[in-house]
Amino acid sequence: MSSSSSPFESLFGTAPTVTVSAPGRVNLIGEHTDYNGGYVLPTVIPQRTIVELAPRRDGRVRACSANVGARGPTAYGLGQERKRGGWIDYVQGVTWGLV
Repeated sequence: MSSSSSPFESLFGTAPTVTVSAPGRVNLIGEHTDYNGGYVLPTVIPQRTIVELAPRRDGRVRACSANVGARGPTAYGLGQERKRGGWIDYVQGVTWGLV
């Protein structure tokens, strides 16, 4: 029996402890009206966002995107989030909001 590792394990050296997935969505009508009391008609699309996580003990965040051609993980320290102008800004926004 051969052992195979996931891309997460190959990049970070450990298995993810959490995996979450959410479908993509588009609004057919009513973009930006739902929070003003208007009507919307959203529907799902085939694209998904999948996030795999494993905790660290050193206050560092290492992240990698499978869809933007990243060459490897990008890292930053919790509480040291700064705008970089790419996909990592979304990850940093989440950690900034949670910390």
